[in-house]
Amino acid sequence: MMDSHTIQALIKDVGLPGRLVEVKGRLIIIDLLDDRSERIERCELGVSAFCDLLLDWRQRMIDRNHRYSGMPAPVPAMAAPTQPFTTPTGTA
Repeated sequence: MMDSHTIQALIKDVGLPGRLVEVKGRLIIIDLLDDRSERIERCELGVSAFCDLLLDWRQRMIDRNHRYSGMPAPVPAMAAPTQPFTTPTGTA
């Protein structure tokens, strides 16, 4: 089970715009800032839902950094050619 210090550290480490209110057994109560409406929303989450929230937020920040960093998006690997590759001396 996660204690309040661990939860606070996780919130800080991923940059989640919120704060821990209380931990009741396996229930985590946090205040989150809704970035669209700029309102604070109180959320009561189980441990699994809290971990999902952290992972989703982390992925969102990664996606946002790639979008604004000017780096090109990763290019998917190309499929292997269907025809054999030939050289002037024969097939490779």
